Amino acid sequence: MVGLIKVNGSVSLISYYLLILDPVILKKSDLPPPNMSRKLNVITLENLHPGIIDVKNCVNDILQKLNMFQHRVHTLEMENSNLRHENIKLKCFLDQEYHKTDELDQYGRKENIGIYGIPADFASEEDDGERKLLEIAAKLDIPTDAIHDLQRVHRLGKKLKTTKANPRGVIARFVSYKKRQEFIKNRKKLQGTTISICEDLTPTRYKLYNYIRKHENVESVYVTIGLLKVSYKNEWFTVKSSNDLFKLDIDVN
Repeated sequence: MVGLIKVNGSVSLISYYLLILDPVILKKSDLPPPNMSRKLNVITLENLHPGIIDVKNCVNDILQKLNMFQHRVHTLEMENSNLRHENIKLKCFLDQEYHKTDELDQYGRKENIGIYGIPADFASEEDDGERKLLEIAAKLDIPTDAIHDLQRVHRLGKKLKTTKANPRGVIARFVSYKKRQEFIKNRKKLQGTTISICEDLTPTRYKLYNYIRKHENVESVYVTIGLLKVSYKNEWFTVKSSNDLFKLDIDVN
């Protein structure tokens, strides 16, 4: 845009860009000759200077606010990074506490055994577990007294899920660990029957057991005292939690 600036009482022709300034009309004696073909906006230097100061102050104010925003963004990024680290620590702590709780739960089951494949007496299923266990003890030649050796025997799950083809399992809790081990050591005598005896695992370890035994590279897996013994690539490993699977290079779902 072309304009005129009055300097020391004379008018000079210059080219400039107007940002937010309004043109100021001079006196007729200061105007350019009428034969000029281009229409000009005329401004005095005295009026131009305050406008430039205003623009400069506006830019400085914007830069100051921008610096404040940048500082705030940097602060938020630091806080976010600290929160991520704290979140990782909390996850590790909760994972450790979860496995500690599972270990305590498993330890509390050390006097238990699970018995599966026992036909259900539908007439008196709720109290047939103890009687069935005593029958199994007789077959295994293990002297067992219901009063002195057993704390409690009960069926698993809901009664509605029991069928003749798939009876509910039985959990037996013994007074002593020694008596419980007699059943574990003699359970091989039940081979060839529909009945099997196994250790009572926590839901977490039972799920882990089923996951491991289906893995293509696992050769063998068995349970002893709540621990999973795994044969993997011609080596034996002890597994207590999913964290131990990293030693076996097994992905955890």
